This record gives sequence, structure tokens and C-alpha cells, in this order.
Amino acid sequence: MSTAAINRVEKLVSKLCEQQVEILDRLAGLEARLPESNAPSKTDVIKFLDGFRAFEELGEASFGAWIETCTTDQLNGALRTIQMREGGHARLLGQRLKDLGAAQSFEVPEEYRVETMECLGSCERSDASKLVEVTSKYTDVDSVIKPITDFADRLDCDPVTQSLLRSIADDERSTLTCLFAACAEMNPA
Repeated sequence: MSTAAINRVEKLVSKLCEQQVEILDRLAGLEARLPESNAPSKTDVIKFLDGFRAFEELGEASFGAWIETCTTDQLNGALRTIQMREGGHARLLGQRLKDLGAAQSFEVPEEYRVETMECLGSCERSDASKLVEVTSKYTDVDSVIKPITDFADRLDCDPVTQSLLRSIADDERSTLTCLFAACAEMNPA
């Protein structure tokens, strides 16, 4: 190859390098202007849904145990509605996991499960004391709902899961509002 040809190739390579640097600088500028994504990974979504599903299953079972021992007719009807919601949520969350290609794997720790079932299924405890036990775990309804809605708000890339969680959060709000009201009524200060 002649010296002139080598010089032309070197000039082309140099120009290409300059263009590449310019393109990389432009890309860096564009990336800096993009909003930072806080969307959870698919693994995070699956973990959240699976844990939520397991606790909703426990809710269905424990409210069922409470219904069997409930002596307050008005509360009994509310508990039946709550149990139905909890079971429905568990099944919906389980189906969403399946749709995402995941299997149900999370299990509520046995100690917590036993404690919950013994408390709500106890014949020795009054309905009023069970309401105090359940509601005393939460400062208010919003503090329980917030983690669900916050997670849903991050799921713009998965509108199916997002709308599912928002709908369940609405049901949970109704459940907790009912339990707090019943507790206040049955345990006047």
C-alpha cells in the first residue's frame, strides 16, 4: 500500500473516532435527560406477588376460623365478606404469578401462621378482643395500603399487575375500615 493510501486510511480512521466520540457524547446527554426508572424487576414483582398471595391465603383461613367462633351476628357477616375477599385476592395473585411464568413458592412462617390461627380461631377470646388484636398491629388504614399502592405505582410497564394491585388495595382499604369501625364500636373508650 502506498504512503498516500495509508494517509487516507489514517485520516478516515481518525474522522471515524471523532464521530464515535461525538455520538457517545450525544448518547450520554440523552441518557442524562431520561427519567430514572424505578420500575421493579420481574423477579421483584414475582417476589412481591408471591408473598402477598401467601398472606392473603392465611387471611382467608384465619378469618374462616374466626367465623366458626364468632358470636356477634353483625360482625359475622362482615367477616364472611372479608374472608371472601382474602381468598379471591390469593387466587388472583396466584393466577398472575402463573401468567408471569412463576410458581407459588413463598410460605408464611409457621410460627406466625400458628399464632394467627390460634388467636382468631380461639373460642376463649371474645370478638372484641380479637378486633383489638387485629387492629392494634396497624397505626391506620393508609399505612397498610401504602406499600401496595406504592409498588403498583412503579408498574407502568405492567398495567395488568398494576391494576390488579390497585383493585386489591381498594378491597383492603374496605376491609380495614370495617375492622377499625367494628373495633371502635365493640370496644368503646
